[in-house]
Amino acid sequence: MVSYFVYASLNSDRATFKSSFDLLVNNTLSVFPLFSVVDNGAVGTKLFKHGYKLEHPVVLIPGFVSTGLEVWQQHELCSSTMHRTRVWGSISMAKAFFTDFRCWFRHMSLNRSTGLDPEGIKVRPVDSFSGAAEFNEFYWLWNKIIDNLAKVGYDSNTIHMVTYDWRLSFVNLEIRDRLFTRLKTQVELMKLIHSKKVVFMSHSYGTQLLLYFLKWAESQQGGKGGDSWVDTHVHAICNIAGSLLGVPKSFSAILSGEMKDTSQLGGTLNELLEFWSVSSRKQRVDLFRTWHSLFTMLPIGGAEVWGDDGSTPEEPSPQGANRSNLFAPPLVNGLFAHVEETCADANVNAANLRNFLKNELTGSGSMPLNMSFGYSKTPSANDHNPLKWHNPLEVRLPYSPNLTIYSFYGVGKPTERGFRYRCNQKFKYSFVINTNYNEDTWINGVRFSEGDGTVPLISLGYLSAKQWRTRSHNPAGSKIITHEIAHNPHWISPRGGDFTGDHVDILGNYVLNEALVKIACGSTVQQHFISNIQSISEAVYDRLENSQ
Repeated sequence: MVSYFVYASLNSDRATFKSSFDLLVNNTLSVFPLFSVVDNGAVGTKLFKHGYKLEHPVVLIPGFVSTGLEVWQQHELCSSTMHRTRVWGSISMAKAFFTDFRCWFRHMSLNRSTGLDPEGIKVRPVDSFSGAAEFNEFYWLWNKIIDNLAKVGYDSNTIHMVTYDWRLSFVNLEIRDRLFTRLKTQVELMKLIHSKKVVFMSHSYGTQLLLYFLKWAESQQGGKGGDSWVDTHVHAICNIAGSLLGVPKSFSAILSGEMKDTSQLGGTLNELLEFWSVSSRKQRVDLFRTWHSLFTMLPIGGAEVWGDDGSTPEEPSPQGANRSNLFAPPLVNGLFAHVEETCADANVNAANLRNFLKNELTGSGSMPLNMSFGYSKTPSANDHNPLKWHNPLEVRLPYSPNLTIYSFYGVGKPTERGFRYRCNQKFKYSFVINTNYNEDTWINGVRFSEGDGTVPLISLGYLSAKQWRTRSHNPAGSKIITHEIAHNPHWISPRGGDFTGDHVDILGNYVLNEALVKIACGSTVQQHFISNIQSISEAVYDRLENSQ
């Protein structure tokens, strides 16, 4: 399938290809209608017939790598035809990647020291819906949610898409693009025009960005909105698959340019690709280490949340009528990296992760490892400390008694949790994943646990299951509702169909779309737990409280 997409991106007769592809898809959907119910706004149409209609203006915040990026100033050694060319998102990205990789690489990289634009280059996010509703014409992201909202009366005046350069740190997003200033102004404008508070819908890394923004908007060091700004302007937050406590794969991407997707190619095939590919492991590492956003996604909370060399608070989900599909292997420890003895005695867990990276990244430029990733019993003390705002364990929620926070996420899909490393003298950097290692819960050098295929369960669910229900981190008693969604993909659908819980494809899930439309229309949804996140969260909370 991928080869067809590459062919299409390089072939001038794209219209013919698209017509054939659309015909194939339409014919398939006519035979297998089960996985196309959410298409064409069917959920919104049903709810409109039951009396649901536009109520609150909606702000959509996409996740990591979800916003298209385009060139506004190209490097002097690259073609002048790159102006306004998308180097991320759309088919033109593939063309730029395969026809002139060096120029593509230059424009996707940031300055190592500042985390901002390299000299002589400007790459900016594509505006509005065209920037994030779909990755390209074959891969939807927010389209289904937008279509269903449209069926109950929404349009471009009542939906705002926040597009942003996901490579940048939160601080640099405001310094370079004034992202948070613009967003605060937009929210205030929507409230003024429609006389209704907004509903935020954020996906994955977008929820981390949203939580940072809310602290920024209140603070005198940021938007100067004051303690009542959120309660005045925000009706609800819909957190969709939020990577709230980080993801282990950010560690592997920074360390070796690898993750589950590359390791599962297998050892021999991986070596061949390294030899022939225009994008080698070294190049991936060099590129990823310029994206300061990846450092924001490193696991938060230390060993108390993620475990250490000898223990972990996570446990297999109990089996039962509603849980038989959950993938829940036992975890005997919380290591992110098992480094083989022939390479170094350097097993990595959440407690020593940052020191390990600091040693590995010495001489690599200014890396944003000075942010805090701990836990605070008195988060109110950090209200005006920007270095803490990215960490929901060290800051409290806004004082907003009328706010409701919903957490929707999938469970039941194997999710990368740790990595087995070996030495490779041929590689510039010290460690590579040992793709030949397959034991117990390890597959091709990657260890899996419960989650949505990208974010582990502990990161998806801990805050809404426990921490945000405590007065220290939720001072106004904002209502917290967790709604887990079982991963039940349809076997014939390449994206899983209406009932997938996959990290990205959940955006097309029937249950999620129905819930989001209801919330936007002023209704609510019920709490729904499938996994054992509640008991895990109690164990994590005890560990955190006793660690102080």
